[in-house]
Amino acid sequence: MRFKIPVNARFIGAGAVAAIGVTLAVRAILGPAEPPTRTTPPPEHETLVHKMKLKTQAPAESELASLLSSAEFVKPKASTVKSIAAQIRDKAAQSIERNQAITLDDARKQDFLNLIEERVNLLLEPDFERYEAMIVSRGGHTQASDPKHAKTYRRAVVSRAAHFRYTRIAPEEASVHLLFKAGEPQETDLLPPNVMSNPEVFKDVPDDPFEGKLDVVELRVPVYTPTFRFDPETRTPLGFGESAPTLVGFAMAWDRRNSQWTPWRTNLYYSKEGTYIPPSCP
Repeated sequence: MRFKIPVNARFIGAGAVAAIGVTLAVRAILGPAEPPTRTTPPPEHETLVHKMKLKTQAPAESELASLLSSAEFVKPKASTVKSIAAQIRDKAAQSIERNQAITLDDARKQDFLNLIEERVNLLLEPDFERYEAMIVSRGGHTQASDPKHAKTYRRAVVSRAAHFRYTRIAPEEASVHLLFKAGEPQETDLLPPNVMSNPEVFKDVPDDPFEGKLDVVELRVPVYTPTFRFDPETRTPLGFGESAPTLVGFAMAWDRRNSQWTPWRTNLYYSKEGTYIPPSCP
């Protein structure tokens, strides 16, 4: 399902404001080890507004809200995580077959499916060592190998991931979307108001999809995401609130140099205003 959302200064700015608020609020509780979070829209946001000349259309938030309200969420447990991840892999494979815009040979398709299955497993059942192994296997480097920052980096990753352990998820609604093909926008009519990115991890993959002429394919799946509460008058952080349904997008970019998919963005789409805390990127 595709959604068209009006793109204007308020919408794009919302991602920046939300990211800043989340960063400051979470740091107040978890300390200074918050993982890298964008505080400004990523390169493609502003470019797409002009490149695609998007016009204000009928609000599509209702379509996204309908998807999230009708989705059949399941509560994972240790014994079901692998089967849920495998189910999402199967749904993703079916979605790719239906989407004529996505033309991947079998090797590239299987590599993409392997990566998203692993990422979903790590979302629902976090494990720091496995998480780092996934990054390294894809050619990435993090602060985990830096003696000066390894401890705080690990604490930040573990703290964020803990809020998604066994979170409710809707595997039957998983879908795959082609965001960019050789740097040209494809299914980018839904711009996420909250974006996680860490371009320092995979330096062989450009941060700007246009300049890098990237192929980017995204898995989207409804997930209950943690929220953060503020005092409505003083904006003083009050702590974590209840999790709420969102659409999480794991966007993967093709690394031409190493001939494999790499995590590129973690996008968060939502229909209700709030301060949401997206999963880490990678």
